[in-house]
Amino acid sequence: MTYCQYCGKPTLDNTNYCGFECMINNAKALGGKIICPNNLPIACILADDSTMMEHEHADHPDYKFPVVVEYFGSVPKDHPDWDPSFEDQTHALIYCDGCIALTMYECGYNLWSLNNGKGKARWLNGDWKLSDASLEKVRELYCHANS
Repeated sequence: MTYCQYCGKPTLDNTNYCGFECMINNAKALGGKIICPNNLPIACILADDSTMMEHEHADHPDYKFPVVVEYFGSVPKDHPDWDPSFEDQTHALIYCDGCIALTMYECGYNLWSLNNGKGKARWLNGDWKLSDASLEKVRELYCHANS
C-alpha cells in the first residue's frame, strides 16, 4: 500500500498522490511558482514538482492562451478505443496575424490557416482544425490587437 505524499490517504500502488488536487496543494506548499496569465485553472505541474501552469506551454514568452483543436477526418475502423490519437487537443496559441495562427502542442509547432475561415491545419494531415470557440477567440485577439 502507498500513501499520498500530501494528505496521507491511501493511493493506488506506485502513485505518489491520491489526485491532482493533492499534487497542486503539495506544489503550493513547497512554495511553487504559478504561471496562469489568463487566470485559468492549473492544468499541469512541471517535473520540478513546483511550477504550476494553466497549459504546458504557458511559460513560452509569446504564449497568449490555450485553444482547442478538433479532428474532423475519418477515424479508422480498426482504431483501438484506448488510443487518444483522434481526441481533441489543447494547444497554446503563440502567434496570430489574421492569416495564420501558430500553436504549440507537446513541444511541437503547428501552423493553422485562418484565410478559409475554418482554422484548418497547414501540415500534410489536414484533418484537424481549431474549434469554433477557439477560432472566435483567435479572431477577437487579432481584431483587438489591430483596432
